[in-house]
Amino acid sequence: MPKYSFECSCGLSFTRTLKMGEYPVQECPKCREAAPRVFEGFGFAFAQGASQAPANSGVSKHDYPTADQAVGASADKRWAEYQDRERVKTQVREKGGSRALIRKHGANYIEYQAGGQQVIDGRKKVRDELMEVLKRPPA
Repeated sequence: MPKYSFECSCGLSFTRTLKMGEYPVQECPKCREAAPRVFEGFGFAFAQGASQAPANSGVSKHDYPTADQAVGASADKRWAEYQDRERVKTQVREKGGSRALIRKHGANYIEYQAGGQQVIDGRKKVRDELMEVLKRPPA
């Protein structure tokens, strides 16, 4: 139900929640005189407590600043980190002359080195051994 605002000649302003309709006057709770209705602009609003967010402004960025913006900012940061790593990998591959990379990492860094044919052959050997293990029937 909508809220209607009234202002009495005694100076009291009050609101009433009433069924939709025409309400030119309402009885003032203070002096019991007829108080005329006050029009406060267009549309209607819902009452809100102190812990609720402000009414919708129509701008999504302001109305829903929690999860959507946090996820968006986090995703942007992660994509930037990924693109930085890819640039480093490309540079290491170009300088080392090999597609294979050896990754070393510590607490606050990741370092890449170009690997030669020996690294490629070692990885193929590990892959083939894993495939043989997967082909065996379960015990």
